[in-house]
Amino acid sequence: MFYKGKNIYGLYVKGISRPGVCRDILSIFAERGINILYFSTTVAERGEEGVAICFFDLTDITVPLERLVNEIRSIRGVKMAAIIPPKFEGFIADTVSFPLMLGDARAVMIDESALRGLLRDVRKRMGSGGEAMLYHFGFETGLDWASYVVREAEGIGLTEPLEKLSIAADIFKALGYGVIEEIKAFREEPPYMEVKVSGNIECALGVENGDGKIYSHFIRGILAGFATRIFDREMYAQETRCIVRGDPHCEFIIKPK
Repeated sequence: MFYKGKNIYGLYVKGISRPGVCRDILSIFAERGINILYFSTTVAERGEEGVAICFFDLTDITVPLERLVNEIRSIRGVKMAAIIPPKFEGFIADTVSFPLMLGDARAVMIDESALRGLLRDVRKRMGSGGEAMLYHFGFETGLDWASYVVREAEGIGLTEPLEKLSIAADIFKALGYGVIEEIKAFREEPPYMEVKVSGNIECALGVENGDGKIYSHFIRGILAGFATRIFDREMYAQETRCIVRGDPHCEFIIKPK
């Protein structure tokens, strides 16, 4: 976070998950008029150890940091609390949570500028070869992603392909790829799907400098890889509607290769 002229600090808290622990932490800030800019926690079931991170603004606030930390440490269930100091005035970053985890897998965050270089600019440099690479990268991503979804879905008792696809659609949205608005057609034998996607991140990045043609390669590769795992048969995805050429949304047909 960048806040020019602001006195920004961070807080790292480790403790046991229980009803009310976040409320108790936040109430200490509220009672002193301290504005919290960001707050997040790791996933922890009741009774398990979890971590909370927050950034807060001490501009014009005279509360001693040590007193604040000691009050948080006194909360029932809190095992450890420590201040994350700013490196420069007006700048704060989470320097304690590395590595970033998504479930039980390590992850990285990729912002729009990095995605633009990966999903758009590679086309300029490598042409059709770059597009083929993007599809391959997406396909392998979809295969691995589907293995995770299938394993976790079956772990909670979901066995039908459409149930797994429904979970995948929610995760697809939660991770920022886009919104699977509708599975317009689906059959298991012969395997076939038609999928409507809005907010497709790949095509959204291509709207400005696209040539008006069907654009998606990485996302359709993900869909093909996922379907390959679901149907246990190599599948191929074809984009039939695309926002880069002026369509209101993107659509894909997924069928055996």
